[in-house]
Amino acid sequence: MFEGYFRKWVILGVLIGAVAGVGAIAFFAAIDWSTSFFLGRLAGFAPPAPRGEAAPVFEAPLRPWVLPLVVGLGGLISGLIVFWLAPEAEGHGTDAAIEAFHERGGRIRPRIPPIKLLASAITIGSGGSAGREGPTAQIAAGFGSWLGGVTGLSAADRRIAMAAGMGAGIGSIFKAPLGGAILSAEILYMRDFEVNAIVPGFIASVTGYTIFAAWSGWEPVFGSELGFRFASPESLVWYAALGAVAGVVGIAYVRSFYGTRDLFQRMPIPRHVRPAVAGVLVGTIAIAFPEVLSMGYGWLQFAIEDSKAELALGTMVALIGLKIVATSLTIGSGGSGGVFAPGLFIGGMVGGAMWGSLHTHVPWMPPVPEPFVVVGMAALFGGVAKAPIAVMLMVAEMTGEFSMIVPAMAATSVAYLVTGNVSIYESQVATRGDSPAHRGEHAIALIDAVTVQQAMDPNVATVEGHASLEEAARLLALHPGTPLVVTAEGTIPGLMTEADLERARAAGASEAAAAARRVPALGERQSLFAALQRMAAADASTLPVVRPGHPPRAVGLLSLHAISGVLGEQRTRLRRRPETVRAAQDDPLRRITVDEAMTDEFVSVGPELDVRDLARLLAEHGEHAAVVVAEDGGLEGIVTLTDVERGLSSQGPMTTGDIATRDVETAQTGRTLAEALASVGEEPRQLPVVRDRGTRRVVVGMIRRRDVVSAYLRARPDSGGSAVRTREGESVVERADRANGLTLAELELPANALVTSVVRDGEPLIPRGNLRLRTGDRVRFATADGDVTSILEMLRGGEG
Repeated sequence: MFEGYFRKWVILGVLIGAVAGVGAIAFFAAIDWSTSFFLGRLAGFAPPAPRGEAAPVFEAPLRPWVLPLVVGLGGLISGLIVFWLAPEAEGHGTDAAIEAFHERGGRIRPRIPPIKLLASAITIGSGGSAGREGPTAQIAAGFGSWLGGVTGLSAADRRIAMAAGMGAGIGSIFKAPLGGAILSAEILYMRDFEVNAIVPGFIASVTGYTIFAAWSGWEPVFGSELGFRFASPESLVWYAALGAVAGVVGIAYVRSFYGTRDLFQRMPIPRHVRPAVAGVLVGTIAIAFPEVLSMGYGWLQFAIEDSKAELALGTMVALIGLKIVATSLTIGSGGSGGVFAPGLFIGGMVGGAMWGSLHTHVPWMPPVPEPFVVVGMAALFGGVAKAPIAVMLMVAEMTGEFSMIVPAMAATSVAYLVTGNVSIYESQVATRGDSPAHRGEHAIALIDAVTVQQAMDPNVATVEGHASLEEAARLLALHPGTPLVVTAEGTIPGLMTEADLERARAAGASEAAAAARRVPALGERQSLFAALQRMAAADASTLPVVRPGHPPRAVGLLSLHAISGVLGEQRTRLRRRPETVRAAQDDPLRRITVDEAMTDEFVSVGPELDVRDLARLLAEHGEHAAVVVAEDGGLEGIVTLTDVERGLSSQGPMTTGDIATRDVETAQTGRTLAEALASVGEEPRQLPVVRDRGTRRVVVGMIRRRDVVSAYLRARPDSGGSAVRTREGESVVERADRANGLTLAELELPANALVTSVVRDGEPLIPRGNLRLRTGDRVRFATADGDVTSILEMLRGGEG
């Protein structure tokens, strides 16, 4: 449909940007209407606005005692809208868009943006502590996703269209087009850029900004007459200190946010009621501190302008913690909204409070608080969003103060380093190499392809930290040339060599813990490249390999010598058999079709089936998922064991239709398996296979992970085309069995085998790695061309 890169992205960028601008207008108007109704009419309160949107005026609520009811009512309505129509729209929308980029092939269900807009407008308008960037990001990102589908874009281009929409939506409603465009490329990763999204992001963001600003006015959000300038290099010391403080507060913000979310998920409260409960708590805080309500941009304006009458130093200090709590409650409970605005609010209060506390006591401080407020905004959220460049630019555009870029660079860099891997967006990945969206795009170096497990020495000796040095010396003598792994209180603090032992003796120590050298641990599935990076960082030639558990268990040692040996062996093998080194177009999975790989034995149910009946049905068949179909056989959705677990834990009766995921990735018959897997962006646990029947998709099969494994083994160049079958078995755990008391991870089944179900007292359990088996448990497993008898022997007590 589109010819040439330039024509394609000019057309798509303008279309996406136009929707972003119009969507921003619709959302802005919806928030205004909602605020006027909930806070204005019901509570007699109008939150102060920033100067670029209205006059920043504060008048106390006429009926403050109504605030808990108003915010709670807004939370209830928002919760009902989200959990009845689109449960995945809960929380902050930007993170959902990031997840869609990495995990869903850039697909966002079309109903999500309007539902997110409505629910977020009600949440914010009723006083919930949330921002407006998430919904605008999802509106334009959702349109980019839809546009990619209807125009037949490749999966890679659909993701770029979605990312450009995300940046355009945020850049439009904040009137920050440059920052929004950069954000579309930066916010996806913790330490990388999606460079292909920058040019489409520029086009979309400029278009969206132009449309929105033509409607709302061209004045920056916080006005354009602040007038301060950076002219004191000495003050960079205090800006760097501000960055450190902002980083620490940012970590508290993230920890509180996700801690509150996890707490609400454990509560025996219906999901749609949780935002209401949180709203009542936020409204109660607002009786004394109405500053925590809604986005809080008007209060940031007061802080910037040093309006002590509205915002005294003590109030700013209190608001740092109270805004964290209010935002954690509002969005962590499942309410709908963004985390950007609260992050700017908290950072601005950190800057204002720090300036107010220090400016009369230390040299080189700016004479006015505005610079510290503005830089604090950029530093805190730039650090926790892992988007320092974009956030700095956005804050500069929102305040009209590009002169503060240098102090912002100093503070944001420090905050970015202090926060480390802590991010407010948990769907971010470190780099493009870690994203499923880029899986298989580049040839993998041998050092990346070989795992720690393949190279490690499994003969590892351990010693308890409280053991004597004499006991440690005896073990070292039994394993000459090999370090001991030292354990203490369920952790693995380090390694001990003979040199470490002698140093501890010379220091007069008596226990092995004193001789332990603290080193990082490796996981079995990490690549040798990651292992070498850790070795270099720790200045160590040997590291322990640890299997997670309670407690973790040392399963091997990896040394530089072992890495060199295994890489040499692999290189020799590849040289002897060059035909096994193939380009992406020679992927073995391209030689087998979906029809050949799928199984036609799968569980299908109607949407009205009770969740408990579904749980029993899945347990009987040993399956992890069921497809939900209508009376005519058309695909309605899919339910997994995780969905079943959530349904069983909820109050009141639940049906399959209540818990089903409606936006289902599918594979089409007639395609190759490689094409099917590439289109979904990740290896699926369960992938329904469909055939078009008119306008309906009819389910004809299922592809599971074990089917993918079987297909790959069958299509491998060295398999000779021999048949590879998945075999299944079942065992009941007896008291004397080896499996009794072990977790599934501790069973150490072969790589081609997996547990498909565990039934205890007639109830199905989700077979996660930390599930500990008990006497009487019925264990079902599957193995690809494996010996079922040997698996049974492993469970019952043999060595397998």
